[in-house]
Amino acid sequence: MSLFFDGHRMSGKLEQLLCKIHQQSHCHLVGNATTGLWLALAALGLRGKRIAIPNSVCLNVPLAVLLSGNTPAYIDVTLRDFGIDIGELIKKGDQIDAVIAVHAYGSVCNIQEIAAYCKSLGIPLIEDLAVAQGASLDGQPVGSFSDIAVVSFGAGKIIDVGHGGAVMTSRLSLMNELVAREALLDVQSSSSQDAVSAFGQYHTDLYNRHYGSGINVFSTAFKICALELRQHILCRFDRVYGLMIEERLEKLDAIVLLRQAKAEMLESLLTSFESASMEIFRPPAGSVYWRFNVLIERRDALLKSLLAKKIRISSWFPSADLFFDDRAVSRMNTPVSDYVGDRVLNLWVNEDVGSEYIETVASELADHVTVGNTCLRDYDSDGRKQ
Repeated sequence: MSLFFDGHRMSGKLEQLLCKIHQQSHCHLVGNATTGLWLALAALGLRGKRIAIPNSVCLNVPLAVLLSGNTPAYIDVTLRDFGIDIGELIKKGDQIDAVIAVHAYGSVCNIQEIAAYCKSLGIPLIEDLAVAQGASLDGQPVGSFSDIAVVSFGAGKIIDVGHGGAVMTSRLSLMNELVAREALLDVQSSSSQDAVSAFGQYHTDLYNRHYGSGINVFSTAFKICALELRQHILCRFDRVYGLMIEERLEKLDAIVLLRQAKAEMLESLLTSFESASMEIFRPPAGSVYWRFNVLIERRDALLKSLLAKKIRISSWFPSADLFFDDRAVSRMNTPVSDYVGDRVLNLWVNEDVGSEYIETVASELADHVTVGNTCLRDYDSDGRKQ
């Protein structure tokens, strides 16, 4: 593998390591995954186009699409893998100019069918594996099924150093275009970091006050604030983080196995409580555990209780369109994404938590389900107290 992109030099071992892990030929480090997606769309020559994305996704994905001058086309997901529903994608095929397939929650999406569909239409496919590094499908690593792939090393990711991402492709012409565009960006300043952090806090506060559909009332103001982040969020990679990423990547297999072991502990503690009121999400073979996910009734009340007890927990992701588009106008209808957004609970499985956390959070969920089921038995099918 050459270390040169027609005059743009790869810096060395880290990029080679990423290419090896994801079976790609060319790699370039970027300031964050949002910048990576923005650069990927730009390098593909996409502007003024409709880009299909799953609606159950981190809001940085539609934000990257908007910042690139394109329009997100929100596609519903499946409960099998939390990824784009290929049937829903096909229904909108004549309205789609490119696809961003996201391996959300670390779960491998239906990437083979999506890739085959994109190829049949002759449209570009971008793979977002921001929280799925180390995952594979039938032995082939995620990040190798698409025209161009993006990974993240930001906070909370599988490889977490708090900064950076990478873009990978087998096409030299795409990489040259991407590198040329990235050269116009600056390393993120401390003031820009503060601006992004402030927006993140605004986003979290908005969500914690209003949860699901209540967010939609604020979509116009939220979109304006998000687009104002352009000069702050798009940035170059800071090489200071390179060695840290390299050292963590060399331990990737061990990191994935540790997360899996903790997920298996949680599953063993919760399986006996599984019912219609709490479903354990079991991702497809080859996935990695970004978090351990359950879909649970009365989720918001439980979430508030656990947060008040300082237990690490989250409930991402509400349907992304709720933050950016007024549904009274868009008439968006993605019932599975909305179902996930209303019920999903994310339990930590990374190195920050141990057996005490696992036992505590499992006990809290078991109590929540047991009490809820007991209360429900006091009412008939019409909701009348018996």
